[in-house]
Amino acid sequence: MDMVNRKVKIVVACGAAIAQSSMLQMMISSYLDKKKVNYEIQKCTFYELQNKVKSWDPDFVYTVGQPPFQMREGLHHDGMSIFTGVGRDKTLDELYDMIQKLED
Repeated sequence: MDMVNRKVKIVVACGAAIAQSSMLQMMISSYLDKKKVNYEIQKCTFYELQNKVKSWDPDFVYTVGQPPFQMREGLHHDGMSIFTGVGRDKTLDELYDMIQKLED
């Protein structure tokens, strides 16, 4: 299957943008590096998230906890399994599958 030719943009967010989103960023980055995906990942707080989504137009948003606003279908994903490790591989494989379906 052909991979998208552009950089995939991912935002990770949690309440304070410290421990939980840093862990998400590290785990997703490590996984995508192994898969040789061209990506950029940014992290922010829930407070900053709505503006980040508007200004940066990411392909995916992963959060630990429920973000304080609704996002378009397919944009937001629960990152709790990546954070806790329970179901992490399945969630990361689903991300990779979604990346393969992206348009350039």
